[in-house]
Amino acid sequence: YEKKGARKVEWENLLKNYFARGNGIDALNQQIKEVSVRGGIGGDFTKRKVVLCVPEPIPGQVDWGEINGRPLRFSNKDDRLEACRWYIDRALELFRDAGFEHVELSGFYWLAEEATNSRSLAGDVADYIYEKEYDFYWIPYFNSDGYSEWKSLGFNVPYYQPNYFFNESVPYSRLQEACDRAGKTGMNMEMEFDDRALANNKGWGYRLRDYLDVYEKNGVFDSLKVAWYQGGDAFYKLSLSGDEADLVLYRRITELITR
Repeated sequence: YEKKGARKVEWENLLKNYFARGNGIDALNQQIKEVSVRGGIGGDFTKRKVVLCVPEPIPGQVDWGEINGRPLRFSNKDDRLEACRWYIDRALELFRDAGFEHVELSGFYWLAEEATNSRSLAGDVADYIYEKEYDFYWIPYFNSDGYSEWKSLGFNVPYYQPNYFFNESVPYSRLQEACDRAGKTGMNMEMEFDDRALANNKGWGYRLRDYLDVYEKNGVFDSLKVAWYQGGDAFYKLSLSGDEADLVLYRRITELITR
């Protein structure tokens, strides 16, 4: 919202990046193949699910581009919806053409983390996604506009962000409050961390541990879906760290994900 809105060419480039050889979904597909072969799983291996994001058409944008020779103007809700439908159709086409053996498309994720600019649009996008028989994911930030209205907005797989990790001024109580809100509104939860969790960086591993402790106390890992946000490649860096505190965190996360 602060800079130029992404145009059709950027939306297309995003999809090209997702489906590029040796990158994104293709790299994941290949890695799963290697792991299944190495583990001797073979034909019993279940396809892993992929969710693709849908960019939000920025309200009022006039330079997005054309569909079938007609320029779209995002002051018009129907034009915003048409852009989303075009993107979803293109993503489905690319997924079909790729013929991935080890991953399958589960649904689409709405990139906007609040309802403010898409309150009247998300439901129509949802209808189109459900027509295609996919799920519609949403992960609003803590106290964002519309977070508790996820169902009426059109989403069917919602998660809630505590936003605790990123600022030491956010109190520990935030995590329990987020769990309580998610419980009242029927939402799943998100885990959040980045490179600052590493001992040789900010040493904020304690904040990551706080998530794990509170979520385990509330039975989150046993009863809810958990979305994992890692800034950059923080999880990978934890696995390679020579610091025992980092490795303890890495092992704990691995056990939670795989149990």
